[in-house]
Amino acid sequence: MVEKITLMETYLIEHLRQAGFSDESIIEKVESGRAADFQEVHENFDFTQLHALSDKIATLLTEGYEIKFLTFTGLVNLLQLMFHKEENVDYDVDEFIVSKLQLTEEQLKTLQQIVSANWQISTSNTGVTITPVHAPA
Repeated sequence: MVEKITLMETYLIEHLRQAGFSDESIIEKVESGRAADFQEVHENFDFTQLHALSDKIATLLTEGYEIKFLTFTGLVNLLQLMFHKEENVDYDVDEFIVSKLQLTEEQLKTLQQIVSANWQISTSNTGVTITPVHAPA
């Protein structure tokens, strides 16, 4: 079973990865209680929050994780952060539905693993579509 983490924990991990830190260096710093060393990556984030994951950080980074609950804004932010995809450039949005998103097989696999159960992912010849399970009121 895949471990579940919060959206903020996901942001912290993925910002470190995008900043060029290897999974091994993230694991080493978090397990040794030195996540504050990452503060230069993003001044508004508290990377010491990763200390709460110290007992499972290695598993999270090597086997993957699922986000506990993913908002639409969080989804859009992760598409940009993790896959460098921009709204109205790399995909369309209509009524909280992402469509025509082009991803590699590896990116699609990652996306399918991390998104929370409140999203449904489908593929077609036009690309990936991400739909909320329950439409917002």
